[in-house]
Amino acid sequence: MRFQSTKKKNLPLIIFIIFSLLISCYLLTQIDLWEFSKYLLIIPTMLMGSLVAGSSPLGGGVVAFPVMSYLLTELAELASIYSLAIQSFGMTSASIFLYIHFKDKIKFDVLKFTIPIALLTCLLSPFLKEYMALSNLKLIFASFWFGNGIILFYIKERITTTEEKRVLSKNFTEILIISAVSISGALISSIIGSGADFLLFIYLATRLGKDMKSATATSVIQMAFVSTFLTIMNFTYVASSQSILKVSHYLAYSIPVVVIFAPLGSYILTRVSKKILKNWIYFIIIAQYMTALVILELGYFDYIKSILIVTSTLLIYYIVRKVEFK
Repeated sequence: MRFQSTKKKNLPLIIFIIFSLLISCYLLTQIDLWEFSKYLLIIPTMLMGSLVAGSSPLGGGVVAFPVMSYLLTELAELASIYSLAIQSFGMTSASIFLYIHFKDKIKFDVLKFTIPIALLTCLLSPFLKEYMALSNLKLIFASFWFGNGIILFYIKERITTTEEKRVLSKNFTEILIISAVSISGALISSIIGSGADFLLFIYLATRLGKDMKSATATSVIQMAFVSTFLTIMNFTYVASSQSILKVSHYLAYSIPVVVIFAPLGSYILTRVSKKILKNWIYFIIIAQYMTALVILELGYFDYIKSILIVTSTLLIYYIVRKVEFK
């Protein structure tokens, strides 16, 4: 009887997994199966990426992007498109799991503000990107996430801010800050394939004083919406048909992995200690940054750019954490 109840409770997740597997099967029919060995690396990569996406505020893109752009030598633009596409499956799967089993940890009062603003920004992002210098996406990605790692190091397990004072729905300052966080996160995600979830995590953990697990669960759902919306845009009119064809090859092999292991990551999130969670995140961020420094063969000015990006990331954190409007 209990098994039947659990099965019924998980029915939405089961339906989504079956739907995702059908998409994967369809993609497999469109490619040359003899090229399987070429895509072997993407399977263990997304196994780790999906666990990261479900158990942390980083998103699977923090693993997918560096592997594709550093190790598989794909164009950074292609890596960004793939990161968003695979997160749209993995983080949606994780979000359904979190909603079913840990609904009380999700901050819906925040999401009702952040999701509409982020999606509107996504619509404008193709036009905004035309005016931005994006010649080195790999360096931007690595430096941005290294800055976030520094931020996370200083975030205590629970920041005791005056949570009662900062009520989102009735505070002009909070509405302004959360709008800026949503816009910045969506724009950064459209460029490097991830970021919206971590910026929201910073806001929840450091400004509103939410515990790490609640902030993480909420940020996973935010990124699920952003990555899915941006992926729909990429596959319909933003990305080139050649890029979509290449991305589809990788998706065919990795979708079955992420839709199963991302919910597992969310389950792990609710079971591990906060110290283990933070150390896991540190490892991922430091590993990808060190890999970038070795593989990208940066010049003197590249290091200066990296420092500026890290500094800008820390400045965003300071503004989110401290700013007040009287």
